[in-house]
Amino acid sequence: MNQIRYDPASDLLFVSSGKSEIVVVDVSNPSNPTVKSTYGALDNDEGVWGVDLKGNKLYLLYITAIIPFTSNYSGIRCVEWIEN
Repeated sequence: MNQIRYDPASDLLFVSSGKSEIVVVDVSNPSNPTVKSTYGALDNDEGVWGVDLKGNKLYLLYITAIIPFTSNYSGIRCVEWIEN
């Protein structure tokens, strides 16, 4: 993982996780964190390096890289986070 953003209102961690893009972890029970959601696909060759959270918007920073993971896309993407 590269960056983590914590949302105290929902007890969620938004983790930039490279090749798997974003992993959302519920930490409401710190002794038993659970994966709540993910965004992205391992086979799309897009890797997220950074993440930021503002309200219900996730801002994802992508890089073109070979190390530490293979990625063929650079740019910024805004994704609306809707908790369900």
